[in-house]
Amino acid sequence: MCDCPDWGDPCKHAAAVLYLLAEAFDDDPFLILEWNGRGRDALLGALRRGSATEPDPLDMDDEPLTAAGFWTAPSGLARLRERRTAPPVPPGFVLRVATPPPVKIRRRPLPDVLAPAYEALAGEE
Repeated sequence: MCDCPDWGDPCKHAAAVLYLLAEAFDDDPFLILEWNGRGRDALLGALRRGSATEPDPLDMDDEPLTAAGFWTAPSGLARLRERRTAPPVPPGFVLRVATPPPVKIRRRPLPDVLAPAYEALAGEE
């Protein structure tokens, strides 16, 4: 939260913080997970454990990767046309289900600031 008199949206101080945050995320993408309470080690540990019925996603075969069959069309393309489409997600759904970050813009919580943008983008069809 910034108490400066700048009425920019966001103010230059908040913009500087967001730029630094974006730069830090570029340097280490796992910081995004840290921000939400799950660090790199916790994520990788969970991926390594997996479940007994599913193969370990990090277990690699000794076979080299090749491009053989890469351009072969999959069989049964007609089934793709028969699939039902997913129901539409309401605008701003992610703002309601995700834990909001402790970021405020002009003393307003970030989800409140972003909600009108989600509504406007949903109307542009």
